[in-house]
Amino acid sequence: MFFLLLIVASSACEVYEPNNPNYYCDDIVRWPVAEDVQENAWALNKKAYSLYYDLKTRYLENNDTNAPTLSCLAVAREFFCAYSFPYCLDDINEPKRGVCSFFCDIWSTRCPNEEYDLYCKNKASTHCSFSVALVVPAVVYLLF
Repeated sequence: MFFLLLIVASSACEVYEPNNPNYYCDDIVRWPVAEDVQENAWALNKKAYSLYYDLKTRYLENNDTNAPTLSCLAVAREFFCAYSFPYCLDDINEPKRGVCSFFCDIWSTRCPNEEYDLYCKNKASTHCSFSVALVVPAVVYLLF
């Protein structure tokens, strides 16, 4: 009986449901998320947008050598959405996982002056948050 209860308690993942009208990350998040993530989709979309907007503002002001580049901005929206919407794995010990390792590598390469440890501290090589739109370009980028 206790085992059955653990199975029920651990299955708290669901497919992300886009909103109407669409939120900032709706066309990017295509992986399972925890129920509380789905319930807080509005706030998490605002968080991802805010992170991107701050980066874009620094790019436009371009006051110093640490300003982000256009190459950084090209992956930032997808990256911040992946960070804000952690992949959910039906596992009682690790229900939420971080951004995919390959995506963190791209972030580090394209955005070397940006925060890495905060966003990639929970990176994972499988069952992780990533942008479906970046899978093929990322593989090509890493190969060449």
